[in-house]
Amino acid sequence: MVTDAPEVHSNGFHVKFDISEGQIGFVLPTIVLPCDIDLFSRLASSDTDHLDNQFWNTCIVLPFRSRFLDTLKKLWTEVIRRDVQTTEISMALTLQESIDGDYTPLLDQWPVFAFLPLRTYGLNFILQGDFLLPTSREEVDGDSPWNQWLMSEFPEIDLIENLKKIPFIPLSDGTYSSVNEGNLTNWLHRIGVQWLSAHEIVKVHILPAVSDDGVTNRDKNLMIEYVCFVMIHLQSSCPDCHVEREFIISQLQNKAFILTNQGFQRLVEVPIHFSAEYGNPVNVNMLINVVDMKWHEVDTTYLRHPVT
Repeated sequence: MVTDAPEVHSNGFHVKFDISEGQIGFVLPTIVLPCDIDLFSRLASSDTDHLDNQFWNTCIVLPFRSRFLDTLKKLWTEVIRRDVQTTEISMALTLQESIDGDYTPLLDQWPVFAFLPLRTYGLNFILQGDFLLPTSREEVDGDSPWNQWLMSEFPEIDLIENLKKIPFIPLSDGTYSSVNEGNLTNWLHRIGVQWLSAHEIVKVHILPAVSDDGVTNRDKNLMIEYVCFVMIHLQSSCPDCHVEREFIISQLQNKAFILTNQGFQRLVEVPIHFSAEYGNPVNVNMLINVVDMKWHEVDTTYLRHPVT
């Protein structure tokens, strides 16, 4: 069976017949939101067809069942690589142990692996997959349908759920527990531990960190990652940003340290400029050779961040 809830859209009526909502053997129509019949009519018509708005009055939508989609996915896998029954995509996050025994994220760029390391693709984590390689065997074959399918599956890796299963929270009896253990989570919640949203992390942790005078003693890559995270977050659909967007931007302008060719600097303390790598048409080196002055330019490390 392809679907459990077929929808019918016709002459102003929009209903579905969902077998999961039926009672005593009867399936009754349920009102649903209208669909764009014009869109489907354009998709169903060839370029040479002349659309007749009076003709396209009824549209039947068949939402696929998950099992049906899994079958399609399996069939697609068999078509592009008949010799492969199953495959696995793995990723690893790297940590660096400090002198005092703490761990900090190691945000270097890592190569992609196809059992052996290939070239880097701007990723701050290790990605391993059964990628097909060209004859040079130095990179992933970007034209391979198999590789394109593997990369389309990568976002479905349930990283966060796996992290929640790792026992890293110390308990009084010397053992460790994971976030996934419901009793522990409920107990921590009762004593005041709260879930943090990305917006709260920006306000409570990142903005104070990038504004601290001791930033020069911190990990340079981590500080760059913080600023990039804030800029990405400001472009998201976060509802809190509609209210506090201007506040966050003002904090970055007035307090945050930005990495320059002269080290970390604040925008309110020295003028900071874009270099030629950022598209600045002015050859600043010509001016510096004539005038004895310090010229602060944004470090090009920001340009190499994966999101840019």
